[in-house]
Amino acid sequence: MSYRALRDLYYPTDPAVLRLLVAGENLPMRGRNMKTVPAGSIVSDIPKASVAVLLAKGWIEEVADGSKV
Repeated sequence: MSYRALRDLYYPTDPAVLRLLVAGENLPMRGRNMKTVPAGSIVSDIPKASVAVLLAKGWIEEVADGSKV
């Protein structure tokens, strides 16, 4: 599934970092290897654990796979 960022987003994409964060580890921001996504970008790598919250807050919207900015 692809999503359009409706605001600037910052999120980790490293699977090891994601596992630690989901497990409740407190990692410093500099160690998370955050990805920066400007509003309007189409992405498909948002962590699954974050999608429902971001949709509910109106920060992302689903788009058809293959959509362009």
